[in-house]
Parts: sequence; C-alpha cells; structure tokens
Amino acid sequence: MEGDFHVGRWLVQPKLNCISGNGKTAHVEPKAMQVLAYLAEHTGDVMPKERIIQAVWADTFVTDDVLTRAISELRKAFDDNPHEPHFIQTIPRGGYQLIAPVESPAVPRAPAVYKLVLAIALVAVLTLAAYFMRPDWFGRKAGIAFNPRDWVLISNFENRTGESVFAGTLEYALERELCNSKFVNVVPRERINDALLLMKKAPNTPLDPALGREVCLRDGGIRALLTGRVEKLDRTYLLSVAVMNPTNGVTVASLSEEARGQREVPAALRRLSNQLRERLGEALPLIAQSNQALEKATTPSLRALRFYSLGMTLVNEQKWREAAALLDQAVREDPQFASAHIYLAHCYSNLDREDQAGPHYQKAFELADKTTDRERYFILGSYYSRFLHDPDKAVQNYEILVRLYPDHYWGVNNLVGAYRRAGMANKAIVYIIRRALLRPNDPMVNYSAATSLLSESDNPAGARPYALRARTLLTPEILERNPVVTSWIMLFPATDYWQQGHVQEARKELSQVAQIARSLDVKVRDTYLEEVGLSYIALGELRTAEGLLNALTDPDERNFGLALVALARDDLASLREYSGRQGGGGGLLDTPVPPILMARVGLLTEAKQGIAKRSTEWRTDPSAPPFVKVMKGELALAGGQRTRAIGLLQEGVQAIHQSGTFTFFLGAEALARAWEREGNLPKAIGALEMASAERPRITIVRGFAWMRVQRHLAQLYRKVGRQQGAQRIEAELGRLLAGADPDFPMLVQLRASQ
Repeated sequence: MEGDFHVGRWLVQPKLNCISGNGKTAHVEPKAMQVLAYLAEHTGDVMPKERIIQAVWADTFVTDDVLTRAISELRKAFDDNPHEPHFIQTIPRGGYQLIAPVESPAVPRAPAVYKLVLAIALVAVLTLAAYFMRPDWFGRKAGIAFNPRDWVLISNFENRTGESVFAGTLEYALERELCNSKFVNVVPRERINDALLLMKKAPNTPLDPALGREVCLRDGGIRALLTGRVEKLDRTYLLSVAVMNPTNGVTVASLSEEARGQREVPAALRRLSNQLRERLGEALPLIAQSNQALEKATTPSLRALRFYSLGMTLVNEQKWREAAALLDQAVREDPQFASAHIYLAHCYSNLDREDQAGPHYQKAFELADKTTDRERYFILGSYYSRFLHDPDKAVQNYEILVRLYPDHYWGVNNLVGAYRRAGMANKAIVYIIRRALLRPNDPMVNYSAATSLLSESDNPAGARPYALRARTLLTPEILERNPVVTSWIMLFPATDYWQQGHVQEARKELSQVAQIARSLDVKVRDTYLEEVGLSYIALGELRTAEGLLNALTDPDERNFGLALVALARDDLASLREYSGRQGGGGGLLDTPVPPILMARVGLLTEAKQGIAKRSTEWRTDPSAPPFVKVMKGELALAGGQRTRAIGLLQEGVQAIHQSGTFTFFLGAEALARAWEREGNLPKAIGALEMASAERPRITIVRGFAWMRVQRHLAQLYRKVGRQQGAQRIEAELGRLLAGADPDFPMLVQLRASQ
C-alpha cells in the first residue's frame, strides 16, 4: 500500500515506519511495516503465513517466528490485545487478518458534497499553479514526490550506435554528474549488489530497465529509476533519459540532449544531468554552482571514462588486481583523472603494493584542488589515511565530506575507520548506524551496527532492530560464507528473548538454529553447534549442551566447550581434565579463556605457556593488552600474589567493561575473590556490581558467565546483610533457570537459599 493511511483511528506512515494514535507514536521495524502494508492491501481477507512471508521476505531464509515477531511488534504499536483483537486477528491454521477499517488518503471526514467541492477547487488551483510554475510538466501522466536526498537508480544505457566506447560508460558519466548534487542521491553499486544478492543474482549483473525496476522494488527506498539511450545520426549523438516511477512502472518524464561528435558527449551529459536535477526539484542556483566545479573536474576522455567504469565494476567485486589494470589504462588515457588515480592507489594498497600505490596517492593529492568537493575530500581523506597515516587529518577531511554529502557511503565507511584509528571509537557509532541505513539489505553492515551498539554505545537496546534486520537478510549461502558472524546473527532472537526473561521462546530459537546447523557443511556446522551448546548452559540445560559440544569435530573446540560445561557444574576435576587437554592453548589462540581456566585448576605452567603464546600472537593488536592483563591477573591470583593480581585484574577488567566477553565476567569474578580474600567485601561487591550492570550487553552465549557473577553477588549481599538485594537476584536467576536440569548446581543452591 503506497502513501500514508489510517487503520482505525491510527495514522500509519510507511515511509517513516511510524504508527501514531492515542497520544503516542511508535516506530516499527521496516519489515513489520511491510507486513502491515500487505495486510492493509488485503483488508478483511485471511492471509496465510506463507503468502505474507513470500511477499515480504521473498527469497530470504526466514522461519514463521520472524513473522510472529513482526505481528507482535505491530500489536504492541496498536495497543492491541491478541486475545481480544481490534486490529490484527490470528486465524488458527489460517494466518492473519486485518480487521480494523483502512482508509486512504488520511483527510478529515466531511459531507460528500463538501468533499467534492473541495476536491474540484484543489485540482483547479494545483493545475493552474503547475501550468504557470512548470509548463513543461503540464499534461504528464504521473509524477514522483521527490524529496531532497531521495535515491535514484541509473540502469544501463541502451547503446544503439554500435560504438563500444559507450558500453557501460554513459551510466558512470551520468552518475558522476548527478553525484555532485546535494539534492539527488545516486544509488551506489554496493547497495544495488545487496539487492541483487537477495534476488539470487550475481553482483554487477547488468541492469536493464526491467531488472533495474526489480532492484528498486526489492530495495524499497529508491524513489526514481533512470533509463537511458544513445543513438547516432550521421555525426550527431542523441542522448535521452526517461524518469520512471518504479512503484507503478509509469514514465513521468523524458529528456534528451544532442552532441556533435564524441568529444561533445560529456558536455551533453552534463546538460542532461542539469535537466534531471531541475526536473526532480533541485534549485537552479545550486545546479549552476556545482557546474562551475564540474567544468574542471570531469574527464573529457570517453575512453578514460570507459576504462574507469570497467575498473570500478571490478573494485565493487574486490578484484583488486584486475581493477588496477583497467584503472591504470584510465590514467594513461587522461593523466589528470584524479578519481582514477585515487582508486588505483587503493587497489595497489589492497594488494600490498605500496611502492606502486604511492605515486597515485601523490598525483591524486596534487589534482585534488581541481576536482569537485565530493571528489576532493574523498581524495584527501584517503591520502592522509592510507598514504601519510595521519588519522587526525584523515578524520578532518572525511568529516567535511560526510557533512557535505551525508549519504556518501565510502565517506561514511572510511570515517568510521578513521575515528577508530584516531582513538575516537565513541564518535564512530553514529556513522556505523548511518552506514547501516545506507545499506539496509546488507546483513554484515547491519550486524556491525548491532554489535557496535551492543558493546560500545550507551544504548545497547538500540542493537535490536539492526540485529533482527540482519537476521531477515540471511540466506543459506551467507550462512556458510561467514559462520562466526552469521551464528551471532542467527542466535540474536534467542538473546533477545533471554534478555527479556522469556526462556521458553529462547529455547525454541536455540532448537531451530541447531536444526539449521545440522544441514550445513561440517566445518560451518561446528561453529553454530558450539555457540548453541554454550547458549544452553545459560538455560541450565547442561545435558543438552554437553551433547551438542561432544559432537564437535575439532578436539580443541570440543574440549574448550566441555571445560565450560564443567565450570558451570562446579566440577573442578573435569575442568582440569578438559583444560589440560588443550595443551597450553592449541588452536584456541583467539580467546583468553583457556589460560584463565588452567590457572583456576592449578595448571600454572600450561597457563603461563598459553599467555605467552597469546601475547606473541596479539602483539600488534591495540585492543589486546587488557585481555592479557586479565590472564596474568588470574595466574598471579592462582600463585598467591594477591596484590599483583588485584592490580592486573582491575586494569584489565576496567578496560574491557563493555565487551560482554567471557574474559570480562571471569576477570570480574576473580577480582571479587581477590578482594574477598583480602577481607574487603565492599570492593569485592563493587567489582561484581560493575559486571552485573553489563547484563544488557551480553548475548545468551555468554549468559552463564554473567549468571555466575550474579550468584556470587547474591552470596556477598547476604554476608553484609543486604537480604533484599540477594532475594531480587535469586528470583531473577530462578526465572532464567525455569527449565534447567534439576541437578544444575546453581539451581540447587537457589533452592537451598529459599
């Protein structure tokens, strides 16, 4: 359903993902809004779940639970009771039905005669205004409500000249012209590729008008589709562009320009771009202002532009060597082509050929003042970041770029990296979120937003929409491509339920992920089964966890998982056995946990070896020192060096207090033990309370480590007479362990304390 509409007394604004009524406004997930729009299109009809999923999540790997969550979110927005629904009714074995009246457009109700008079008057006024303000639009079949920074997609030009120089060239030339507008956003190839992957098509598949429209519809955020053609009559080239409304396929404008010979084609494209910008609503003074810079910046060589366009297609596929060969041809054709130089430099850097990259960074830098603002600040940011390694100046130039062009994807992306290298990770969060908004159909970009919000921001709950969006975008192919990331995404719904205390729903999610994992390749399957197995520990279901972890094919990973089960059982003999089998770390050099566990069971030599291995492996990682301190602190505590242990553990734990890792919670637990042995219960409690407060940041995979902190904190609260605090903690742990094994030690202790 297009445009705003009413459901009952509630105003629904699909573009804003917003539902307003009863004095409140609720923002819902884009997919939930699409479900509502689909039901609104079929008001009163019972829509089967399969049809809704096919309409909203076509070609995407999702389960019924994803739809159930969307319906639940809509009911919450409408204040609707599922048992006595006034909006969305569940039909057993049938699906869902929107039972509230739907009205569109949303205008005040009035008697029919007044509405008719008002409509006639309004049409007359608008028609007259349109005629005087834009006579060239008069008589158009339809229009597009284009707003500043809305997106347009450029499909491939149809080349009717038979001249190969135009193949794939004119689209890039028009894109370069339009991209310098601060009013029009051209959909970048990366975002197009995201949609193509969801459609199970190869990246960089040529976009004919039909496929271009499909991409627009799949993306959901593209306002206009531009289709082009080039023809030749004698020595004159005719360039034409049509503007299509992708939602209904109606062409709303057709524009054309002529060029006398190939050398005049770039200038004709600029005039065509100007027409497009004006037609879409950009102010003429802004167009004239940007044209002054474009006169200097755009390459006059069609051959250079062709090599550039072919090279950039390969850049999008990260085929650096092949892209470099084509971009090298582009700068040979036009040595003043600044953008070709900078991307050629990036290609060489990505190939670790800095000796070849350097001259092109330098040349692009020298040409930067002759380019547009959009190109200049990207060049300067790249130059200072990748060539001079000056993070402060890189930040300065990328900040200017994204202030001028907020939707420049690579500007936003590179600013994130520049902030991190400059030690300003806190400033990166807002741009990590913006990056996800620019790539709504990329699961990895949305995953990055979710994990950053969860572990680095003051709003860990803000991770939820990005994590759930990433979950809806996963396909079987993506599941196998990057299991470490995708297992986190797949398990997020279980985390979400666990965080809310809904353990039954969390258990169902874990069971589904385990079932999906068993259908995957064995190497990928182990990653999923390990994560699911560790998650079951947080539910107190150690037998289920043990069964999954015993099935792991890698002995190091299997022994690691079983060691954590032994830790949850408070079984020191088994913990010593499984920790000892890891032989000082084995293949687990990516986690500090094995040496910590070794230290706890007295395997001090093995723990020391494991710490040494990790210190060597991580010597170039700036985030590693706090984790090394926690390991060394555990070792010092096990060796009776309490003062040294406290110093190391305090520094390490404080530095990683937002990480939500096993290391953080185990380190906080060890620090509390050290203070307790010193007889300082207030500081022991303080260490545990700091860890306890991190609950919103942790995933279910590491949930039991937080639960151990809670158990210890309740025990100390009772020692100092804080009975209510202890009872509150124990009640929460009891709810989380509602389905635990009857002999789960933590559950047994909770029952004994009641």
